[in-house]
Amino acid sequence: MHAVFPDSNGTCASCIGTAGVLYKHLRVHPLARAGGPYLIAGMNPTHPTPPAAAAGTATLLLYNYIDDYEARRLAEALQVLPPEVHTLHLRIHSPGGEVYSGFALYHLLRGLHARGVTVHTYIDGLAASMAGIVALAGARVHMAQNARFMLHRPWAALQGTSDVLRDNATELDSIAQQLVTIYAEKTGQPEAAVQALMQGETYLTADDALALGLVDALTDAVLQSDLQDAATGSAAQQAPAALYAAYTPRATAEPGQPVLNEALRMLRSQLAEAETALQALRAELAQKDAEDLVAAAVAEGRIARAQQAGFVALAQQAPHTTREVLAALPTRSAAPTLAARIQAAHGTDTRSTWRFRDWEKRDPAALHRMRSDDPARYERLYRAQYGTA
Repeated sequence: MHAVFPDSNGTCASCIGTAGVLYKHLRVHPLARAGGPYLIAGMNPTHPTPPAAAAGTATLLLYNYIDDYEARRLAEALQVLPPEVHTLHLRIHSPGGEVYSGFALYHLLRGLHARGVTVHTYIDGLAASMAGIVALAGARVHMAQNARFMLHRPWAALQGTSDVLRDNATELDSIAQQLVTIYAEKTGQPEAAVQALMQGETYLTADDALALGLVDALTDAVLQSDLQDAATGSAAQQAPAALYAAYTPRATAEPGQPVLNEALRMLRSQLAEAETALQALRAELAQKDAEDLVAAAVAEGRIARAQQAGFVALAQQAPHTTREVLAALPTRSAAPTLAARIQAAHGTDTRSTWRFRDWEKRDPAALHRMRSDDPARYERLYRAQYGTA
């Protein structure tokens, strides 16, 4: 599948794609631009800066666009989650992202329950599209009073043959049904009601989300200063060393750079495909122009029909020169008919008005043949001229 573009409002929908996603100015928290989600251990989920760490808990921030790169970073942290951690708090502020990456995070988080880890998710600002699906992976979903939850149908920007587009449309419908199932299981709402909400981009307030059953509890507004202190202050230093190292921004890779590199590669590939298609279209148009030019020359009698194929090939190689050559050739009228040739040799044929004496003077041989071939006509002309046979 091909590159996926963000919505015009700057927040990307649930998108099909590889890591190749182009995004402009997504409304992403500044912490995400500084290196993606941060691991913070021992945080009280209702207030991010407690005076002391709570034993057996860990907190992750998912404040970014969801793609393969971000999913891998979160998966790396979950793989080294210390055995003493029994409660994980995931704080979310995300415009959504790619469907498959979102599903990977959803199933990773759900799988923690089998390890004895209870996951609580917190929607701090925006949980749009696949970010909302990730939020629903929590055993209990919390939402800040002034946050927003957005759900809609998946979409993709694609190119290809009609068969490719039909196949991808089928895949989009299948994904849409998977999303409907997840929402319906969480809320207890009929699938038809969920589908109605997904027809457009439906933004829900915290109260609306709670009433629908998408979230289980409301929290106070999350303060930016609290999150900044939590990510960079003493709370972050309390994280287990292996877990914190796995999720600390790496100096060797700028956040989001693999995504941008992949998007650039896809754009270049699409540009090459477009140039190839344009060249094919130009060749097709040149062929049509050459055929029309030579067909007109044949119709005007400038060249014979047997020369048509050769002049078409010449016109494709040198259209301007061929046009000039054909224009310089004289036109040839159609071959004269037999009647026209007779008329040209003998002048206007007025024999129907000839009298007997005219035949005698102008064509006596024909008059002699008429006597044997058409005696009635001969006799009529003779009587008209001389009165007796």
